[in-house]
Amino acid sequence: MARGVPNPASQFAIAGIDPFAGQTAFSSDLASKLRERPAGRRTVLVYVHGFNVTYAEGLFRTAQIMRDWQIQHVSAYFSWPSTLSPFDYAHDEQASSAARKDFVRFLEAIVVAQAESIILVGHSLGAGLVVEALSDLQAASDKSVISTIGGVFLASPDIGVERFDNLLRSIPARPDPFVIFTSTEDWILRLSSIMHGEPERLGSLDNPHSLEGHDTLVIDLSEYSEGYVNHRVAFSSPQLLAELDAWTSRPDEIGHAMRMLTGRETATNPQR
Repeated sequence: MARGVPNPASQFAIAGIDPFAGQTAFSSDLASKLRERPAGRRTVLVYVHGFNVTYAEGLFRTAQIMRDWQIQHVSAYFSWPSTLSPFDYAHDEQASSAARKDFVRFLEAIVVAQAESIILVGHSLGAGLVVEALSDLQAASDKSVISTIGGVFLASPDIGVERFDNLLRSIPARPDPFVIFTSTEDWILRLSSIMHGEPERLGSLDNPHSLEGHDTLVIDLSEYSEGYVNHRVAFSSPQLLAELDAWTSRPDEIGHAMRMLTGRETATNPQR
């Protein structure tokens, strides 16, 4: 994030703000941007931030992810009201969950814009919001949105394993790929597990094989680092970013998922 006069060679900065008059205006503007792209390349990647993140920080994080991962999709960012205090986790946990109705409306607006596919990327508490919204969509039988979601990526998901298991069972038609980035070296999730009285959180699984049978793809990033806390390792590890071509070139499930995430492979919206 730039402070003072930004250096465009090394920093992100907001060049301008053009507010939308409402959901219809947002859909209309997004539709025009999607029409500028050829058919088959009209995917929207939606990023949802986590705990203790300002609106601006989440916006810059979205830009950073799009640039560093060389993502070719149109980007969209959903922000929920964090208290912006590292000491008010309980409020943020409730606020993120309470935002799921607004998040569903946000996804509906993207569908109205005629996006061919939506890729959902949720980080930390934002990952829980993504899964809860999918459960709500399934319960409401909102097939227009569900059928448009072409992939889900949960980065360092700060959600209880049992809670996730129950939510997943309520989403029989799950997007494919459905990816969980985990790390046993995530110190934020270690602290969260202590706060919740649990042995581990979804994003810090010691045994990723415990999710076998759930039609999810668990990618263990424990060997990578982005600093001491390692809570943003999926998108900020220098080593991982340096290996991007190797990840997207893999012939297995992981390679397919990474190509879907970056746009190197077109989403076809298969549902499990």
